[in-house]
Amino acid sequence: MSARRVAHRDVAMVRGMRAVAGVMALALLGLPATGCYTQEMTSMRSGLDSLRLQIDRINLRDSVNARTIDDTRRELADQKELLLATRATASSTSRETGETLGRLEGKLDDIMTRFRIASERQSSRGAA
Repeated sequence: MSARRVAHRDVAMVRGMRAVAGVMALALLGLPATGCYTQEMTSMRSGLDSLRLQIDRINLRDSVNARTIDDTRRELADQKELLLATRATASSTSRETGETLGRLEGKLDDIMTRFRIASERQSSRGAA
């Protein structure tokens, strides 16, 4: 090998080493700290896992609450229907009772009128 080739190869090797060193320096400057970066990533991953777990719990709690609210609404609707039916029965019963009392009063008046007429006839027969 000629001296020229050896020198050229040495220069190329030095340039390559400088390029690798430059890339490594840029990589080191791009990261805040190599040891902290891994811990930060681990901490971030742990935090995200914790958030996912909390979201799952909240979703589960919300679904249970939604079911409970739906059940409560159904029960209230059933109770409302029952109360309205009972109220309607009570009001119709009181109305029927009022109507029956009115009829009975009318019949009582008729009977009292007939009794008065019958007793007047008997007293007029007894006096005559």
